[in-house]
Amino acid sequence: MQQQPPETRWLRLKEETNALDYLERASLFIRETPENTKAWKWVIIALHGALYGFAVAAACGTDDTSLNRGRGKLLGIWDVLKLCQDPNHMKMLSHSKHLHLTESQRKSVELMVSELRNEFAHFKPKLWSIELHGMPDIAVDVLEVIRFLALETNTYIHLTQKEMETVNRLVEQSTTFLQKTQLYEENRLAENLSFVARKKLELANVAYTDEEFVSQAAQGNTQTVELFMASGMDPDIRNSKGVTALMCATMNGHVETIKALLANGAEVDVKAEDGVTAIKIAESKSYKEIEEILRLARFSFMRRNIFPAP
Repeated sequence: MQQQPPETRWLRLKEETNALDYLERASLFIRETPENTKAWKWVIIALHGALYGFAVAAACGTDDTSLNRGRGKLLGIWDVLKLCQDPNHMKMLSHSKHLHLTESQRKSVELMVSELRNEFAHFKPKLWSIELHGMPDIAVDVLEVIRFLALETNTYIHLTQKEMETVNRLVEQSTTFLQKTQLYEENRLAENLSFVARKKLELANVAYTDEEFVSQAAQGNTQTVELFMASGMDPDIRNSKGVTALMCATMNGHVETIKALLANGAEVDVKAEDGVTAIKIAESKSYKEIEEILRLARFSFMRRNIFPAP
């Protein structure tokens, strides 16, 4: 008996279904994040694919080649998003809408694309640690942008009614899930604490500036320095002279201020423009106690990065 050839099977994709598949993957991985931190990598990669795909679908109009940049290559995600924000380009139909990003959405997209997705997708040999508390906020912002591109631009996106309902459901369910996670709730608490700290600085007539932060450290005003950092000030920020709070506190021998800065993540090996570090300052001043504190902090920092906790 002659054997019949196997039935032909096809994978068929178009821009919209490809983007929707990315969104479905993102939704699945989002639910894994509370128990599996590595799932955030796949959340970011999948959200990037969904955002890029729906942006292309919204911006290309009726000409599938309109977003090509030559030699058959597609415009990059930033160029496509720029087109989506252009009212003239997006006015394809009388009821079409262009994308308007809020400041929060703009920052979240930038972080997702430039800082996270590109690093994940083109990972170079290194040790890389990511603080996760901001991840749910990034995902929530990007999900809303995806929803708008897919459902509200009203250009020539080809989605069936069922597919549109799926997009809406996935975005709503994923957003609700993220907003109930411990990371998201802890971030809201941190925001409240930051608001209170900023208010205390305001009542004390202390300007919330880089210069003032470094100046307060130089004076050894530990409580004020801690309020700055609770408000979100980067402990390694430099003043106009290119020096950090840790360098200034070290220069003037303020032990408690140094401890507070280190406890909030100030880096010991940051260099001033002339190459001086806090440790070199302590050595030049013969501050033995401070030098010991700084060297211990430096060792602890190196140990955490070379031998991370399991």
